Amino acid sequence: MVSGYERSKAAPGKPHEGRLPIPAHLRRAEKVLEPAEDTTQMEHIGDEVSETLEYTPGELWVRVLYAANTCARIPERIKAIRLS
Repeated sequence: MVSGYERSKAAPGKPHEGRLPIPAHLRRAEKVLEPAEDTTQMEHIGDEVSETLEYTPGELWVRVLYAANTCARIPERIKAIRLS
């Protein structure tokens, strides 16, 4: 047992910095994932983007995935009253 050790807590109000961003100079291989269903009657709301650091012997590179976050069916009556 270690005597005299006291665990300290993080300073209040100080946000956690999280991970460092992946360096911009690394090669990026982009892949777009599209829904398998018919989306012609849907409105595109946004994308979910994820970056994964990959390793091939002798090379570090980044895999970037773009996936449709959500699509919503917009009824015609709502489309008619949409504000500009």
